[in-house]
Amino acid sequence: MTALHKLHSPVPPPNEVIRPDVWRREDQPAYSRLCIGARHEVRLLLDLCRGWEGPFALLFVLVVSRQGNPLGRYQSPVTLSFEEVERFLLDHEDVLERDGRHHLWLRSMSGGGQLVLDRHRIVYGCGDVDAQEAELRRLGFEEGPVDVPIPHGHRYHEAFDAAETAVMEMERWPWIRSPLQPIDEA
Repeated sequence: MTALHKLHSPVPPPNEVIRPDVWRREDQPAYSRLCIGARHEVRLLLDLCRGWEGPFALLFVLVVSRQGNPLGRYQSPVTLSFEEVERFLLDHEDVLERDGRHHLWLRSMSGGGQLVLDRHRIVYGCGDVDAQEAELRRLGFEEGPVDVPIPHGHRYHEAFDAAETAVMEMERWPWIRSPLQPIDEA
């Protein structure tokens, strides 16, 4: 499945958007966050939240469905241990990293931080961004641009249709669905 990717630039020839391991800090009056590009987003999510205090919550945002699943924000109904988060991320790593029909939010419910993997292959880090920045440096990430090419396109692969259904019909917990928010479709 190495040829499958979630984001491409249609400028001839069409190319997969691949970022090196880089990050950029955005400081706003009300908040600071990190914008992170990574070759392997799931591993990065796990590395960044591994030391956080749990419990955790997941929010899977389905923006496009090839299976007829209702679009929406799917929240884990219970708080999760790190081990449960790790199992979910590793079980669904391929679809999370290679298909553009969703976003994923991961939050420490004890205030440790929040990470968002969006469908543009960017991980946003919120919370203690100084600690996240230090961890990125330890992991060998460098400061650099994390941009979305304009124009760009999202890929929704038939090969991941079963994976979409597997996420939606998880046996471990029933999702709580709410409507999409305007920010979800950007």
